[in-house]
Amino acid sequence: MDIYSLAIGVLLLASFVVPVIYILIDKHLEDTRDKKFIQKIASENNLKLDTLEFHPPLALGLDSAGKKFLVANMKERSDYDIIDLKKVKKAGLNVNHLPETFDNLKKQKVLHLSLQLEITDRASKKEICLYDEDDELSFEPEFKLNIARKWDAMLQKSMLA
Repeated sequence: MDIYSLAIGVLLLASFVVPVIYILIDKHLEDTRDKKFIQKIASENNLKLDTLEFHPPLALGLDSAGKKFLVANMKERSDYDIIDLKKVKKAGLNVNHLPETFDNLKKQKVLHLSLQLEITDRASKKEICLYDEDDELSFEPEFKLNIARKWDAMLQKSMLA
């Protein structure tokens, strides 16, 4: 009887542990593929990325020495853009929000968050959307707002240098 109880316990444990291990391994392999893809783009375009971050579905990279900014959509691998920061006239953070009040504290609900780059040889602005309320893959807007502020500061610093 003890052997059967032990076997059932091991099977139950395995039924919970094996899927978790599978998910962890799959995520690690996906991250490795994404990094290799970005490294391939960087080497093809002679970029030396100082900073590289993945914020699904985007990958953002900065080459401070070459003053280039890489934006890649990881869902559609062919959709990437390399922006020459020497040609950027103006960069800024675009936040559309709706004021709301919660428990006598005034908070602003972020509806749309993007980095906007005004490039000299393009008629329109380049918008890099980091958060959209309608996008089901977006994380918390406050988290994305901190990321956007960080990247805006890095771009401003790189443009001035």
